[in-house]
Amino acid sequence: MLSSFTSSFGFGKRSLTATSAVLVLELDAANYSGSGNWLDETVNNNDASLQGTPAHTSNTHFDLVPGDGDFFSISDNSVLDSMSQLSVQMWINIDTINASGPNMLYSKRGTTSDGYVAFFTTTGWTFRFGTGTGTGFTYSTAPTTGAWQQFVVTIGSSGSKLYINGSEVTNSVYTGNNSNIITSAALDLFNVNPRPQTGPVTMDGKVGVVKLYNGVLSSADVTNEFNTYKTRYGL
Repeated sequence: MLSSFTSSFGFGKRSLTATSAVLVLELDAANYSGSGNWLDETVNNNDASLQGTPAHTSNTHFDLVPGDGDFFSISDNSVLDSMSQLSVQMWINIDTINASGPNMLYSKRGTTSDGYVAFFTTTGWTFRFGTGTGTGFTYSTAPTTGAWQQFVVTIGSSGSKLYINGSEVTNSVYTGNNSNIITSAALDLFNVNPRPQTGPVTMDGKVGVVKLYNGVLSSADVTNEFNTYKTRYGL
């Protein structure tokens, strides 16, 4: 758990206020066993089953080829259903951006109006949390291609933020709607759920680390995470 807190003392009593983000999913390509399941390193056992034929390279990443149907799927469970606030960290290297539809990052939905979803296009990034088509948190800058990057999105009661390589690049008053989280859909990484759906495409590129948190990471948390992996990915 990543957390920050402040405390004060007075008249013999101690008061404590805290904010925390609980890690509920951790997938690291450096620890892949080669079994066909990308093992969750938390106690939640949110293992991701490999779909298609994603190649595992150099103990650092998977290569995803859309034409091979490459993505990862995590079975629905109560931990993924009960997100009250959301933070997602991914280390990705995008080869090309498909202009014909949204390039998926993650998707846990039963329809287009529930769950949580993220994607990028040639013109920017979009993140939604329990809200339908046309609403969400956006960053209107095309993602970098051909280079490793860390992105972290946080969506909570105080608004939303997007960080790229440890630095905040945009923020919003968007808070999502955690009461509208689907409780029966799998979580797909780099593909869209529900499947099939016209338009969305699998990401063409590489992925090294995926982390999902129930809660909002602080800027210090994000910086610490960036520093943990930056040498591995040449930054």
